[in-house]
Order: sequence, then C-alpha cells, then structure tokens
Amino acid sequence: RFTMKLYMRILFLIVVGISICDACDPNGDGKPQCSLLSFGKTYRNFWDPTAFWICNFMGKAELLRCPISTLYDSESKRCIPSSQWVWTPPCGDN
Repeated sequence: RFTMKLYMRILFLIVVGISICDACDPNGDGKPQCSLLSFGKTYRNFWDPTAFWICNFMGKAELLRCPISTLYDSESKRCIPSSQWVWTPPCGDN
C-alpha cells in the first residue's frame, strides 16, 4: 500500500516536470529540449517559417530548411506551399 502511494507520487512529479520543461515560450525561437523519446519529431521555428527543428538521434535539436517557396506548417508538421501557409500564434491562443 505504501509502495503504491510512493509510485503514484513519483509518477506525478515526473509528469509535472515534463510539462514544465515542455512549456512554450513565445519569445523564444521554439528550439525544443530533445530527448531520446523525441527522435525524429519536428517543431516550428517561431522566428523563421522557412525553417524548422528536428530532434536527431543524439537527442539534439537540429535546424533544417524547407525547400524554396515552402514554409513549415506546425499543424501538418511539414513544409507546404507558401500560398497555403497561414500564420498562427507560436503557443496557440495563450
């Protein structure tokens, strides 16, 4: 019984810690704090829609560029034609 409560408290602290580390900073460039679990995930660059971040196999964020005439779309997580791109707030409606 004590062990289960301890595990639940530890799990709660881990979840809170992850949510704090993953908080969105609209004044930053959107560079993620990558981990091994985020390998291959892409993230919006808040300052430059022609670029985006990808978490590489080393757990580091790497800046990549979209092809010419395309911009990174954070909803579809890919580069789309610039004529279809619509600006959205970096951190949602916060």
